[in-house]
Amino acid sequence: MVLMNAMAIVPVAAISLLWVATATDLSDRRIPNWISLWIVILFLVYWGLGYGEISLLHHLGWASVTFIGLFIFFAFGKIGGGDVKLMSAVMLWAGPEQGVRFLYITAIIGGLIALILIVPISQQVWLWIRAKTGLSCMPYRRGCPVSVPYGVAISVAGTVCLYDGFLHMDHS
Repeated sequence: MVLMNAMAIVPVAAISLLWVATATDLSDRRIPNWISLWIVILFLVYWGLGYGEISLLHHLGWASVTFIGLFIFFAFGKIGGGDVKLMSAVMLWAGPEQGVRFLYITAIIGGLIALILIVPISQQVWLWIRAKTGLSCMPYRRGCPVSVPYGVAISVAGTVCLYDGFLHMDHS
Protein backbone atom coordinates (compact mmCIF):
# COMPACT_ATOMS: atom_id res chain seq x y z
CA MET A 1 0.00 0.00 0.00
CA VAL A 2 1.29 3.46 -0.88
CA LEU A 3 1.50 5.93 1.95
CA MET A 4 -0.75 8.86 1.17
CA ASN A 5 0.90 11.46 3.35
CA ALA A 6 3.57 14.13 3.21
CA MET A 7 6.33 11.55 3.59
CA ALA A 8 5.38 9.97 0.24
CA ILE A 9 5.54 13.21 -1.76
CA VAL A 10 9.34 13.36 -1.93
CA PRO A 11 10.01 9.82 -3.27
CA VAL A 12 7.04 10.13 -5.64
CA ALA A 13 8.57 13.33 -7.00
CA ALA A 14 11.91 11.52 -7.47
CA ILE A 15 10.16 8.68 -9.33
CA SER A 16 8.37 11.22 -11.51
CA LEU A 17 11.71 12.76 -12.43
CA LEU A 18 12.99 9.33 -13.41
CA TRP A 19 10.22 9.09 -15.99
CA VAL A 20 11.00 12.57 -17.28
CA ALA A 21 14.57 11.28 -17.74
CA THR A 22 13.18 8.32 -19.68
CA ALA A 23 11.22 10.61 -21.97
CA THR A 24 14.22 12.86 -22.67
CA ASP A 25 16.51 9.85 -23.19
CA LEU A 26 14.08 8.38 -25.71
CA SER A 27 13.45 11.65 -27.51
CA ASP A 28 16.91 13.25 -27.52
CA ARG A 29 19.32 10.57 -26.22
CA ARG A 30 20.18 13.00 -23.44
CA ILE A 31 19.37 13.13 -19.76
CA PRO A 32 19.53 16.75 -18.62
CA ASN A 33 21.68 17.49 -15.58
CA TRP A 34 18.80 19.22 -13.78
CA ILE A 35 16.95 15.91 -13.48
CA SER A 36 19.78 14.16 -11.66
CA LEU A 37 20.41 17.26 -9.55
CA TRP A 38 16.78 17.41 -8.43
CA ILE A 39 16.78 13.70 -7.59
CA VAL A 40 19.77 14.36 -5.31
CA ILE A 41 18.11 17.43 -3.79
CA LEU A 42 14.93 15.45 -3.12
CA PHE A 43 16.95 12.77 -1.33
CA LEU A 44 18.62 15.40 0.85
CA VAL A 45 15.21 16.94 1.63
CA TYR A 46 13.84 13.50 2.54
CA TRP A 47 16.85 12.81 4.77
CA GLY A 48 16.78 16.33 6.24
CA LEU A 49 13.14 16.02 7.24
CA GLY A 50 14.05 12.92 9.21
CA TYR A 51 11.86 10.47 7.34
CA GLY A 52 13.00 6.92 7.94
CA GLU A 53 16.27 5.60 9.28
CA ILE A 54 18.80 6.72 6.67
CA SER A 55 22.56 6.65 7.18
CA LEU A 56 23.63 9.58 5.01
CA LEU A 57 27.27 8.44 4.91
CA HIS A 58 26.34 4.95 3.72
CA HIS A 59 24.07 6.32 1.00
CA LEU A 60 26.71 8.86 -0.08
CA GLY A 61 29.29 6.07 -0.15
CA TRP A 62 27.19 3.89 -2.45
CA ALA A 63 26.47 6.83 -4.75
CA SER A 64 30.14 7.85 -4.84
CA VAL A 65 31.38 4.35 -5.66
CA THR A 66 28.73 4.11 -8.39
CA PHE A 67 29.81 7.45 -9.86
CA ILE A 68 33.52 6.57 -9.82
CA GLY A 69 32.93 3.12 -11.30
CA LEU A 70 30.69 4.40 -14.07
CA PHE A 71 32.92 7.39 -14.77
CA ILE A 72 35.60 4.94 -15.89
CA PHE A 73 33.15 3.53 -18.47
CA PHE A 74 32.25 7.09 -19.50
CA ALA A 75 35.94 7.94 -19.98
CA PHE A 76 36.20 5.06 -22.46
CA GLY A 77 33.02 6.08 -24.28
CA LYS A 78 31.01 3.07 -23.14
CA ILE A 79 28.24 4.93 -21.29
CA GLY A 80 26.77 8.41 -21.51
CA GLY A 81 27.42 11.10 -18.94
CA GLY A 82 23.71 11.52 -18.26
CA ASP A 83 23.42 7.81 -17.47
CA VAL A 84 26.35 8.06 -15.05
CA LYS A 85 24.80 11.00 -13.21
CA LEU A 86 21.30 9.53 -13.14
CA MET A 87 22.50 6.15 -11.85
CA SER A 88 24.56 7.86 -9.16
CA ALA A 89 21.60 10.01 -8.11
CA VAL A 90 19.32 6.98 -7.89
CA MET A 91 21.99 5.04 -6.02
CA LEU A 92 21.95 7.83 -3.42
CA TRP A 93 18.35 6.84 -2.76
CA ALA A 94 19.00 3.10 -3.05
CA GLY A 95 21.97 3.02 -0.69
CA PRO A 96 23.02 -0.19 1.00
CA GLU A 97 19.42 -1.38 1.39
CA GLN A 98 18.50 -1.44 -2.32
CA GLY A 99 21.82 -0.78 -4.11
CA VAL A 100 22.64 -4.26 -5.35
CA ARG A 101 19.05 -4.81 -6.40
CA PHE A 102 19.06 -1.49 -8.28
CA LEU A 103 22.21 -2.46 -10.20
CA TYR A 104 20.86 -5.92 -10.94
CA ILE A 105 17.51 -4.71 -12.28
CA THR A 106 19.21 -1.95 -14.29
CA ALA A 107 21.60 -4.47 -15.86
CA ILE A 108 18.83 -6.95 -16.72
CA ILE A 109 16.49 -4.35 -18.24
CA GLY A 110 19.37 -2.60 -20.06
CA GLY A 111 20.57 -5.93 -21.43
CA LEU A 112 17.09 -6.80 -22.68
CA ILE A 113 16.77 -3.41 -24.39
CA ALA A 114 20.19 -3.85 -26.01
CA LEU A 115 19.28 -7.38 -27.13
CA ILE A 116 16.06 -6.13 -28.70
CA LEU A 117 17.95 -3.38 -30.49
CA ILE A 118 20.47 -5.75 -32.09
CA VAL A 119 17.88 -8.16 -33.49
CA PRO A 120 17.70 -7.34 -37.24
CA ILE A 121 13.89 -7.31 -37.47
CA SER A 122 13.66 -4.76 -34.67
CA GLN A 123 15.85 -2.40 -36.70
CA GLN A 124 13.25 -2.37 -39.45
CA VAL A 125 10.41 -1.90 -36.96
CA TRP A 126 12.17 1.07 -35.33
CA LEU A 127 12.89 2.66 -38.73
CA TRP A 128 9.23 2.25 -39.68
CA ILE A 129 8.07 3.81 -36.38
CA ARG A 130 10.48 6.69 -36.87
CA ALA A 131 9.26 7.27 -40.42
CA LYS A 132 5.61 7.25 -39.32
CA THR A 133 6.04 9.41 -36.23
CA GLY A 134 8.90 11.69 -37.18
CA LEU A 135 10.49 11.08 -33.80
CA SER A 136 14.24 11.34 -33.59
CA CYS A 137 14.22 9.12 -30.51
CA MET A 138 14.52 5.91 -32.41
CA PRO A 139 17.69 3.95 -31.73
CA TYR A 140 18.27 3.38 -35.44
CA ARG A 141 19.11 6.33 -37.60
CA ARG A 142 20.54 5.73 -41.00
CA GLY A 143 24.27 6.32 -40.87
CA CYS A 144 24.37 6.53 -37.06
CA PRO A 145 25.55 3.93 -34.57
CA VAL A 146 23.01 2.14 -32.41
CA SER A 147 22.60 3.66 -28.98
CA VAL A 148 20.80 2.08 -26.06
CA PRO A 149 18.45 4.37 -24.13
CA TYR A 150 19.80 3.20 -20.78
CA GLY A 151 17.74 5.85 -18.99
CA VAL A 152 14.77 3.52 -19.46
CA ALA A 153 16.49 0.72 -17.53
CA ILE A 154 17.67 3.12 -14.83
CA SER A 155 14.14 4.49 -14.43
CA VAL A 156 12.50 1.07 -14.21
CA ALA A 157 15.03 -0.13 -11.63
CA GLY A 158 14.91 3.16 -9.74
CA THR A 159 11.12 3.08 -9.60
CA VAL A 160 11.11 -0.48 -8.24
CA CYS A 161 13.74 0.30 -5.61
CA LEU A 162 12.30 3.66 -4.52
CA TYR A 163 8.83 2.17 -4.28
CA ASP A 164 10.00 -0.81 -2.23
CA GLY A 165 12.39 1.23 -0.09
CA PHE A 166 10.33 4.34 0.58
CA LEU A 167 6.68 3.88 -0.35
CA HIS A 168 5.72 0.26 0.22
CA MET A 169 4.35 -0.65 3.61
CA ASP A 170 4.29 -4.29 4.68
CA HIS A 171 1.16 -4.84 6.75
CA SER A 172 1.91 -8.42 7.73
